[in-house]
Amino acid sequence: KVLWGPKEVEEAAANPDLVLRLPTVEDKQRSQEFDVWTNSCLVQAQEFVSQHSLVMKLWRLEPDPDRRRFTIYFSAPARVDFRSIVRELGSRWKTKVEFRQLGARDESKVLGTLGLCGQPACCARFLGQFPAISLRMAREQNLAPNPEKLSGLCGRLFCCLGYELEHYQEASKKLPRLKQRVSTPSGPAIVIARNLMKETVTVSFEDNQTTMELPLSQISQL
Repeated sequence: KVLWGPKEVEEAAANPDLVLRLPTVEDKQRSQEFDVWTNSCLVQAQEFVSQHSLVMKLWRLEPDPDRRRFTIYFSAPARVDFRSIVRELGSRWKTKVEFRQLGARDESKVLGTLGLCGQPACCARFLGQFPAISLRMAREQNLAPNPEKLSGLCGRLFCCLGYELEHYQEASKKLPRLKQRVSTPSGPAIVIARNLMKETVTVSFEDNQTTMELPLSQISQL
């Protein structure tokens, strides 16, 4: 359970079990050189992919700190036989090379795209695993089950559809169902709409001409 977010602390107040020391100028320089070298390796890998006419797109290369293993993340529309370039790259870099295929959501996580909310995509910020999302979740939250409007840049349904689902489910249990007859201070009526966030219902009276939004406390089920 996260109690507080990332924050800056003075060196003297840093937990010695977590922070060994601050990076030196030499550390930062080695880190930059390592990044340049990693990007160069990724370009070489892409050249091998083109030479072998493989239909795949390389996204990221992650070497172990000791450079004994390289992990290359890629996406492809179908199964790809990359055994030949694994051997060639391993021979050139004198290391073990592993390819891992990314799904549509994984691509967004790697790219760090923005969501329609204007915030960085949840997958790129904090999601370690991708939850199962369905249109049923949208219906339970009174959202129109339109995949085009409820999908992220990855082409899959928004992961955030599952964040508040439990609250909506609990609120739904408290409210009467649609088309259910209820008793109100103004007489019997039929439920025609529900607002789960406000915990209110809109009812239509028997004359079919008068509607009214009422809180849960003012209605009772018949």
